[in-house]
Amino acid sequence: VPPKFAERFCGIIITNTFNIITETNKLGRALAPLAAILNHSCMANAERFYYDDMMIIRASSPISKGTPVTISYTHNILGNRIRQSYLYTTKFFKCTCSRCMDPTELGTHASSLKCCCGNGFLTPHQDMSSDWNCTKCTQSSTSKNADLLIKMVGKTIAGHRIGISNKRLALKQASDILGGQHYIAMEFKLVLAESLLMQSYKAVPVSDIQEALDYIDDLHTFSSKIEPSFSRFKGQLLLRQLQAWNLQFTLAKHQKVQQSDQCNDLETSTDTIVMKELKNMMDMVEECNVILKYDRLLPEVLEVAHKLREHQNQGQQITI
Repeated sequence: VPPKFAERFCGIIITNTFNIITETNKLGRALAPLAAILNHSCMANAERFYYDDMMIIRASSPISKGTPVTISYTHNILGNRIRQSYLYTTKFFKCTCSRCMDPTELGTHASSLKCCCGNGFLTPHQDMSSDWNCTKCTQSSTSKNADLLIKMVGKTIAGHRIGISNKRLALKQASDILGGQHYIAMEFKLVLAESLLMQSYKAVPVSDIQEALDYIDDLHTFSSKIEPSFSRFKGQLLLRQLQAWNLQFTLAKHQKVQQSDQCNDLETSTDTIVMKELKNMMDMVEECNVILKYDRLLPEVLEVAHKLREHQNQGQQITI
């Protein structure tokens, strides 16, 4: 292979192709010439899906006539520095969107560090290479020291991605040192919530389900500040929320069946409340289904929808 051809080929693969995950969870790279001409924004108004061997670009927020269609080349849960570094080294440009230009990242403080004063966050004074100053006190840090701290935490918890107890430990370490708002903590909240919800209803404690819901609430708050209302990430969070509620209903129904052998005195008012909650959840299922219509998570959406409909049709009197 001629060296110039190999160099050009590698450049195209790195710069102009897209990471894809197929419906069978196979990883790959896709060259989509039309999608490749779309500009990047960390506050993108469209998203891409790989479905049925096609690249689909769909609006994730209203797009006015004449407005450029943009997609994100990175994962938005990541903080400014890591996103900017990826864009500069692989796409050869510096992003100047509103989030990248805001040291607080639109109020999420996704890259900020928890200050020792307990009330504020250390944020870059101007850009990521400037000194970091506390938003509440006079504490400060150099950019180099802030980087070293983040890398140290990342290296320490890198091996804690297997098992619920390890993930809890990693989240605690990240939250204690960097703060619960930091993108590393947010990443672990997501993976921990998903791990908690993978447990069987016969083995999962009620406290684990509530713990997962608390993490999902934090992620919803985070997402609402940096993502459009119709984003894949929102769909993913809605799905996990629905799975948690389904787990609650299944667990409660199982416990109610066990109790019915001793006592069959159930209040009809409970049934009315539960059925109303289920109706609200089915509305959320429809929203989730629309958002993830072309996503590999769609089978999970259909599965949880089927289970919630079963609860609704059975009209069980369940107390959660």
